Amino acid sequence: MRLPRMVSRLNPRTKKENTLPTIAELRTNRAKLITDAQALAIAGVTTETRTQIDAMIADAAVIAGDIATMESLDALNADLRSSKRPPQAMPGAGDTPDAELDAFRTFLRTGEKRSALRTVETRDGMVVGTPTQGGNFVPTSFQKSVEVATLAIGNALKVVGKLHTQSGEALQMPTANDTTNYAVPVTETVAVAEADVPAGQSTINTEMYSTGMVKVSRQLLRDAGFDLQGFLAAQFATRWNRGLNKTITLGSTSTNTQGLLVAGTINAAANVQASGTGGTLNVPAYADILSLFGALDPSYRDSATWMFSNAYFIKLLGVVDGYGRPLLIPNVNGAGFDAILGRPICINQAFPTLAASTVQALFGNFEKYVLRDVGAQEIVRLEERFADTIQVGFFGYQSFGGKLLDAGTHPIASMTAKAS
Repeated sequence: MRLPRMVSRLNPRTKKENTLPTIAELRTNRAKLITDAQALAIAGVTTETRTQIDAMIADAAVIAGDIATMESLDALNADLRSSKRPPQAMPGAGDTPDAELDAFRTFLRTGEKRSALRTVETRDGMVVGTPTQGGNFVPTSFQKSVEVATLAIGNALKVVGKLHTQSGEALQMPTANDTTNYAVPVTETVAVAEADVPAGQSTINTEMYSTGMVKVSRQLLRDAGFDLQGFLAAQFATRWNRGLNKTITLGSTSTNTQGLLVAGTINAAANVQASGTGGTLNVPAYADILSLFGALDPSYRDSATWMFSNAYFIKLLGVVDGYGRPLLIPNVNGAGFDAILGRPICINQAFPTLAASTVQALFGNFEKYVLRDVGAQEIVRLEERFADTIQVGFFGYQSFGGKLLDAGTHPIASMTAKAS
């Protein structure tokens, strides 16, 4: 996939459009940076190599942000194309003095070039670089796109379970834990013992979420020189993803949406503590990862995923086993470090800063966490509320809720840093 035309750039020397790298190429570049940084870390960190490693990690983080942006633009491509300007007239059509004046006014107002703005033949004595010799006749151009700051959000939304309902009342989810019952031999003519299946239920509530309001002047809506509606749609979509990723990780203040870091540490049996032997409290040892892997019941491992922050992922780059072999091994397809012990990795930037006694990593079947959404996402356009300021307001809303369905065998295990 390549970026839509709206974010392309022209080479000022050749006047040709630069070819932007594909997502696959960006992943390959990022993987190489991380591999090189890992090699330096394993060889031994010095003052010089630490600077190199930090620079490589920073470049890899920038590329990760570019990948996330391109993926978001790809997913929203249909929305970005939903609002288009009317087609321009054919060259030469309606090229009257009035049409040329109107076209020039349109250009000054919106940055859009119309066919009436023809390129005229230049003669000696009139040059672009000198205002008094014709330079004033050259209008200033405007790139009809917005340079948007990007910041990695996290991929928790991609790995949790999804449930859609039309109404938002409390929803009872049945559970059963029959793991203590076994088939047993029976004596002839002796009645079979009763062994009911222990049943329970878990309630998933919902609460309303909003993107926050954006007020736009009617003049800007009319005169914007780029796809303003598509721009707002993309920003709202990013706000949804950023907000929900944070909430299902840390939980909401109302507790209607349970956080994964809370759900993953509810049961002491599913929590392990880092040994702190990796150099500092925040650097795991190889044995710590093995402990977290072993804390999850084998019945969940075939569907399990690792989840931690990018800061923790960087710490793992220098982790090796007793034979000096790195924990993280690059994917043979050039996709970077996407697995540990054969199970995929999910980077989640909503994790708290690495510190003593904080949850550093999760490992489990995240489909057992159910994210419930109600109805459809709606965008509200406020026409009259801001009429006196000649503005229009926009905001989006939808109800969500989430909870880990743990019937008793703990589908998600967690690891906390050593206390001190």
